[in-house]
Amino acid sequence: MGANNQVIINHTHDNDTTMSDTKFEMVAKTFQGLEGVLADELTALGAQDVMQGRRMVQFTGDKRLMYQANFSLRTALRVLKPIYKFRSTDADDLYRQVKDFDWSQVIDPSRTFAIDSTVFSESFRHSRFVTYRVKDAIVDHFMEATGKRPSIRITSPDIRLDVHISADEVTISMDSSGEPLYKRGWRLYQPMLPSTPCWQLASSSSAVGMATATSSTHVRQWHLPG
Repeated sequence: MGANNQVIINHTHDNDTTMSDTKFEMVAKTFQGLEGVLADELTALGAQDVMQGRRMVQFTGDKRLMYQANFSLRTALRVLKPIYKFRSTDADDLYRQVKDFDWSQVIDPSRTFAIDSTVFSESFRHSRFVTYRVKDAIVDHFMEATGKRPSIRITSPDIRLDVHISADEVTISMDSSGEPLYKRGWRLYQPMLPSTPCWQLASSSSAVGMATATSSTHVRQWHLPG
C-alpha cells in the first residue's frame, strides 16, 4: 500500500452487541439538499465533528450512536463506517490498491457481499465500472491468498460495501444499515384497496391483520467496527 493510504478499521465479532465507548468516524448518506438538515439531526443525537459534504455528512461517535442513528435519523439513507482511504486516478491503480488491502479483516470467503459505488470524479466517470473493478480486486485477493472466493449477492448480502470517489480520493466503507433507512417500517403485505367490497373485507380479516405487519429496522452486526 502507498504511504498516504489510511486503514481505519477496528472490528468486533458478529455476535458482539456490547456498547463500546470507542469513538470512530462514520458517514451518513442523504439526498442532495438535505445535508444541513441531516447535520442538525446528528448534532441533536450527540454526534461530534459533524461536517457536511456532497450528499453526505461525516461525524464521529461510538457504537451506541451508530445504532441510534440507524433507528432515529429521518433524512439519512445509510450509515457507513469507513475502513480504507487512499488516492487513485486510474482503474488499474484502483484495482491494485484495493487488491493489496487485507480483506480477511472484513470478509470471510464463505460469506456473500455486495458493493455500492458513488463517483464524482473526472478520472472515474461510471460508478458501475468502479463497482466491477473493486469486486474483481476483492475476489482476486482471496483467490491468490486462499484459493477460495466470496460470492456476490445483490439482494440481502452478508456484507455490503460502499465505495465513494470524490476527485482522486477513494473511501471504502462498511454499511451498518442493511436496507436503506427509508424502508424502516416497510409494509410486508399490501393492504386491500378501499374499493374492496365489504363482504370481502369481512371474510378476510386475517389478511387485513397481516397487512398491518411491519418489519423492524435491520442493523447489521457482522464485523461491526467500533
